[in-house]
Amino acid sequence: MSEAVSSVPARERNDAFERVQATRQLDLNVETLRGMAILMVVIFHVIGPKSYEGLQIQEPGSLYHLVTDIFDYLQMPLFSFLAGYVYAIRPFSGGAGAFVKSKAQRLLVPMLVVGTVFAIVKAMAPGTNTPLSASDFLTLHIIPVQHFWFVESLFWIFLLMMVLDGSKLIASGRHFAIVAAVACAIHLAWQDPPIYFSFAGVIFLLPSFLFGVACYRYREAIFQPAVLWPVGLVTAVCSVLVGLTLVDVIDYRFMPQSLPALIVGCGVSLMLMVSQFKQRWLVFIGAYAYSIYIFHVFGTSGSRIILQKLGVSDTFLLMVVGILVGVIGPIIVDKLASRYYWSRRILLGKKR
Repeated sequence: MSEAVSSVPARERNDAFERVQATRQLDLNVETLRGMAILMVVIFHVIGPKSYEGLQIQEPGSLYHLVTDIFDYLQMPLFSFLAGYVYAIRPFSGGAGAFVKSKAQRLLVPMLVVGTVFAIVKAMAPGTNTPLSASDFLTLHIIPVQHFWFVESLFWIFLLMMVLDGSKLIASGRHFAIVAAVACAIHLAWQDPPIYFSFAGVIFLLPSFLFGVACYRYREAIFQPAVLWPVGLVTAVCSVLVGLTLVDVIDYRFMPQSLPALIVGCGVSLMLMVSQFKQRWLVFIGAYAYSIYIFHVFGTSGSRIILQKLGVSDTFLLMVVGILVGVIGPIIVDKLASRYYWSRRILLGKKR
């Protein structure tokens, strides 16, 4: 991995490269995939997976809804896979108090602060989809606030990894495989876990997170043709099968917590990493993936509401502007908030 980093020409380096180069183990492919994942998330929320969300597209089976359906199988598994891979580079190795504090600072503080602001704006701003009522504030963050569920779920997963790594329960490949198998079994069997405190997100994300960890810890065993070819073939078959259900060739729809969906999410993530695909502009976006995830809904929803108030009704134009504002806006917020101590901490979860 470090050889791949050092071989990248200097002209492809941006502010993300210093952080990548510092680890010597994380190459630009990971940052590219982060950029890809966050773009899928932004596009997904701009369009809206349902007819009453996002752009409120009513036509069933439209190309827009097909895009969101495809992204629904890829975006969060890829994000979780990358989180697991990056965690494996610097896993928990002691100091539980400091570890929990750092993860709470990075994840829970922005979730509570920005998530609460988002809930207030969603309740008060005219033209929002599914506005919050006064009773919703009684369970605020107990029931996750829209997309902030992922941040909280990731926090619990990190704590679980702290316990597993700290107690040496996954120190061997065999023990790791057992834990991963149990996580997959729960993921597939428990289709309707409770949503409180983002517990359902933990059940959904844990298999792909563990797969990301495995792809770093056991990369020599996984990243070889004898493994990659069968995995790629099974992933391709499942992808075609899922695709046929999405276009209604097969009168059935695999849920995101089904075996084909799990294979597609993990398999595509692995194939993207094996491809060593690198794209400079995606690396740049990937460096701000967390900030974009936290703040993008203000831009996507805000731009749609303003343009519609101005009489703009073209769906494609609304989508393009929403994507641009949803990506660029959070990058500007990141750069401004990073200048000051308290804004860094409460809005971005950064220590320095």
